Amino acid sequence: MHGDTEHRRGLASSCATGLLALGAAALIACSSSPPQPATPAELVDQVTYESGEQAQISLQSGAEDGLSVTHEVVRSGDAAGVAVLEPDDPQFRGNVGYRSEWQSDFHADAGGEFWYGVSVYVPDDWNQGSNDNFFNDRIIFQFHEGTGSSPAMSLHLRADDDRFVLRRRTVDGFAYPWSMPFETDRWYDFVFHVRWSQDDDGFVQLFLDQRLIGEYQGRTLVDGESIYTKWGIYGQPTRILIDDVRIAEGRTGGLDLVSPEEPLPQP
Repeated sequence: MHGDTEHRRGLASSCATGLLALGAAALIACSSSPPQPATPAELVDQVTYESGEQAQISLQSGAEDGLSVTHEVVRSGDAAGVAVLEPDDPQFRGNVGYRSEWQSDFHADAGGEFWYGVSVYVPDDWNQGSNDNFFNDRIIFQFHEGTGSSPAMSLHLRADDDRFVLRRRTVDGFAYPWSMPFETDRWYDFVFHVRWSQDDDGFVQLFLDQRLIGEYQGRTLVDGESIYTKWGIYGQPTRILIDDVRIAEGRTGGLDLVSPEEPLPQP
């Protein structure tokens, strides 16, 4: 599947209908925007957890063993990352929230077109309990503007009904354009194709296991001029496995570039 083809087809479809339905939810209506140059995507950062890779990454966890590497359950290669947050873990740096996260040092500037790939494995023991001292949510991938506000967009695990949930920050609150039930003990390959913008020319395309499952056209930045990413767990006690995090910049070919080489078997 080629990202440029899906982009043109998806936007044409949503412009024709005014709305692209996504199950019971929808990822919003389309507005016209000028065509963009067909710049081939290039990889700008990656974290595959293999030994010796050069990744610009920082570790954020209040516990010494909050972030680790496993060789037993992997999406590809020989290693994957494990993020664990337990009920009695301290806050990161004493007062910076209950989290076990990796953070990329790459910043995506407003106006650019970017692809973000991440493989997520939800183990059977993903729910590690509760922490009454913190908000009741579990964020596993964050797109941050760096303004001190909530992330511009984020992927969550919802414990009430075992669902993935996509949240988008707006100028007056939050929107929840997509969710789906998850199964434990299996990998999910997510790709986000985004143009970051405070204007109507921004967009998001969401792919799951290399299939386009929804899109949104409109403002994607709220109060910032760039985006950096974090992944792992932020919020309630959780155990999650992450692999094959890749970021690419450019218009075409990004889906294949940030996805694992071997696709997952289709159910």
